[in-house]
Amino acid sequence: MKLRKGFLTAEAQRSQRKAIFFFIAGRGRQRKNNSPPRKQLRDRPAVQLLFNPAAAAGGFAWIVVSRSRQKTCSLCVLCASAVRNKVAMFKTVWDLLRLTFKDWWYDDSFRLASSVAFYTIFSLAPILTISVGLAGLVFSEEHAREQIVLQIETLSGPQGASAVRQVLKGAADIGGNPLAIAGAVLAIVVGSTAVFASLQSALNDIWDVKAAPRRSMWKGLIRDRMRSFGIVLTVGFLLIVSMVVSALLTGAQELMSQRIEGIGWVWRLLESTISFGIVSLLFAAIYKYLPDVQISWGDVSVGALITAALFTMGKYLIGLYLGQVAIGSTYGAAGSFVVLLIWVYYSVLISFLGAEFTQVYARRYGSRIRPQPHAVRIGKKSLGLECGQTWENRERGTRGMHTKVIHENGEKTHVLVFDTGEEVMGNLRAFAKREGLRSGRFTAIGAFQRAVLGYFEVEKKTFRKIPIDEQVEVLSLVGDVALKGDEPEIHAHVVVGKADGSAHGGHILEAYVRPTLEVVLVESPEYLCRRVDEETGLALIRL
Repeated sequence: MKLRKGFLTAEAQRSQRKAIFFFIAGRGRQRKNNSPPRKQLRDRPAVQLLFNPAAAAGGFAWIVVSRSRQKTCSLCVLCASAVRNKVAMFKTVWDLLRLTFKDWWYDDSFRLASSVAFYTIFSLAPILTISVGLAGLVFSEEHAREQIVLQIETLSGPQGASAVRQVLKGAADIGGNPLAIAGAVLAIVVGSTAVFASLQSALNDIWDVKAAPRRSMWKGLIRDRMRSFGIVLTVGFLLIVSMVVSALLTGAQELMSQRIEGIGWVWRLLESTISFGIVSLLFAAIYKYLPDVQISWGDVSVGALITAALFTMGKYLIGLYLGQVAIGSTYGAAGSFVVLLIWVYYSVLISFLGAEFTQVYARRYGSRIRPQPHAVRIGKKSLGLECGQTWENRERGTRGMHTKVIHENGEKTHVLVFDTGEEVMGNLRAFAKREGLRSGRFTAIGAFQRAVLGYFEVEKKTFRKIPIDEQVEVLSLVGDVALKGDEPEIHAHVVVGKADGSAHGGHILEAYVRPTLEVVLVESPEYLCRRVDEETGLALIRL
């Protein structure tokens, strides 16, 4: 018998779900503690798979190969690959769920949901008025009101529908008083956007970003309100789509039922599928455009589908609860609004759970979440999510820069630890861009295996390169982070010492670490801008 070791692995992070099976021919590498000795393997039957699930989870499996034919048993390969795929899949799903519920709890989603639900009740009349007005362009306003009440009744029951019917009736009875009309228009514009402004603030907290201090408060306020109003218009547009599709399905059902009997379930299935798609589009629009983040449609679509599924399943549970508990009789005349408030509160909680899933998925397996140019990252989730994978990789022996937030009161402080072979300036620039840093200062200590320093020649407005092609100690390294246009720029000076005691200093143009470099970076409370100075050609700080 001849032994080959099968090595099971997965592509780093993005392709973690696709397990790839590699065969390493020969005598194999160093045997793991939980793998059987070779002598025991030789004494066993020729075609036998010695597979340890615990070892498979760590990436190793043992395969016995016939010495005579020099072939690997196909059944062994399939079994090992299937088990490894299932282990990787369950681990990925478990990590996603664990981090999602953990963040959902620690972000105080219940308090955030109560705030959004409060604003929703007071914004309900303006939002419904706009939705009915848009739908009235295609259908009659009376038909639009009935469709809205019907949709609410399927979600929250007859008591919630009764509250919505009262709101719609009050909104329709404004009258011809000019002051009443002007007040109603102002209430519609301001009130309809209040709930989405509150939702935006909550999603920013979940997404770990916040709006940066603006020089023009009114400009930022108007932009946020216009974005919220765009979401309101999206709700009205989706209502029109829902009504058109419902009318088409009703007509098709009446036409086909005359020719074919017993196909009512087909139309119910189509209606449920289309309703699910519309809800998914609504959540996708909210997650994509409402928070102050840049996130890909691929990540948003996954989160929107999960949220829509939770919302669809949960509406039956909340309907069952509201049907069994006599809330209306307990609160009397206000019972309808209490029922509606409970339903809104539950719906917001579900949307926040979906938002947590979206941000966890995007940070660990997707395209990451980046702040908008007018926003900055808070940093409370940097270690737990973005850097959590890096720390896990370090425990497994994988090289890579490791970061951690060690101070968040006042000036937030980051610690960055570089490993052998990593380039300093490029990684610092990438970190500043990923974290949305606008200004900061840093110091470092460690050693370089080689570096290229620069001396700025004022007359030529260029750097004269000073190559250092030997191991040197970092005696002093200071620098700052500032904006050059919309991108963070790294400016650093260093003094390095050689083995003979001599020292060299200058700008860091390029530097490679060995064995380590420890950087302490402190964010500044006010961001600094750089501009290109015509006299020197340098990007200098503009105060």
